[in-house]
Amino acid sequence: MPAVAVATLSLTGSRALHSLVPSADAASVRSGIAISSGGGDTCALLSGGVVDCWGINSEGQLGNGTRVNSSRPVRVKGITTARAIGTASYVDSCALLRGGTVKCWGANAFGVLGNPAHADFTTPVTVKGIRNAIAISVGFWHTCALLRSRTVKCWGADNYGQLGNGKTEVESPTPVAVRGITSATAISTSQFSSCALISGGTIKCWGSTGHGQAGVANNLKPVAVQGISGASAVSLGWGYACAVISGGVVKCWGNGMDGQLGNRSDASSATPVTVTGIGPAVAVSSGFESTCALLTSGSINCWGNNFEGQLGNGTTGVIDFTPVAVTGIRTAKMVSTSSNILTTTCAVLSSGSADCWGNNGDGQIGNGTTRNSSTPVAVKGIGP
Repeated sequence: MPAVAVATLSLTGSRALHSLVPSADAASVRSGIAISSGGGDTCALLSGGVVDCWGINSEGQLGNGTRVNSSRPVRVKGITTARAIGTASYVDSCALLRGGTVKCWGANAFGVLGNPAHADFTTPVTVKGIRNAIAISVGFWHTCALLRSRTVKCWGADNYGQLGNGKTEVESPTPVAVRGITSATAISTSQFSSCALISGGTIKCWGSTGHGQAGVANNLKPVAVQGISGASAVSLGWGYACAVISGGVVKCWGNGMDGQLGNRSDASSATPVTVTGIGPAVAVSSGFESTCALLTSGSINCWGNNFEGQLGNGTTGVIDFTPVAVTGIRTAKMVSTSSNILTTTCAVLSSGSADCWGNNGDGQIGNGTTRNSSTPVAVKGIGP
């Protein structure tokens, strides 16, 4: 999820198999609480603690025991007490359960599911060694959990130091403690890096920082992001990051070549720059080459690459270097943008329904089709 971190809760290419399967039956329809867009697939946490997923399923990432794609939501098996979800770049997903344990499903390369078996899991498996978790964030090939102790543990690929334990390894299917993090309030993971929001409003990041997420490359343990104070949310994208700071201001840093920093420029920046012309924000979600922010008004603004309509304003094939309003969204309570080249953006509305827009080549918008949409469309079967 993404991955996106908001206050104390972190939500975090595909192979075409465009088979359509039925949605969850009407009797099981529930309101959406949270949503996480992974690129080729999307998952939603629903009232009652169940999880529905849709889109590509070649690695079992829909969690329903099959490998058949679905352009409408299907129920993840065996998840009934979920409290948060995270979906990676089309390969795996995880759910934080009541009591603080975590279950994951999908591809298990590099031990990203927290299981030493290098095999796909089409239904959820328990991450060993994680208890008392209060938030999760699923990156490209690694996952992190924020624990009740305000420490952080991560597992999966560690080739760039993204597990934060002071060394690099090929992988660790067993969760390891991130060094020097003792007062985290939120976490966010992405491509080959991780960040934690620290009590008091600072941010620390670790892993690959080739585009400037923390100023230098490959930090094996957390380092503070310079120029950030008073932060209330952080979200890592593909080679860049954004944060909400005091007053609802959004600042971004890292790769900016597609306008994803939102400051009227295509230049990258190793230090945070202020997003231009955005109303007070409460949350931000950084994706592949585009970014979206949830505003206090309930509307959503997005900026960056819009080649597949992922900015949601009815246009395609352009780059917007400053924020544009997503069409028709006025009562959103969260937003999630995938950090995958097949960019899809989704929102949960105050009514409990869910809308998605952008790339839909694998049915990840969830409206029963595989056609892209440059404006929000309702996910079938989620809502009151």
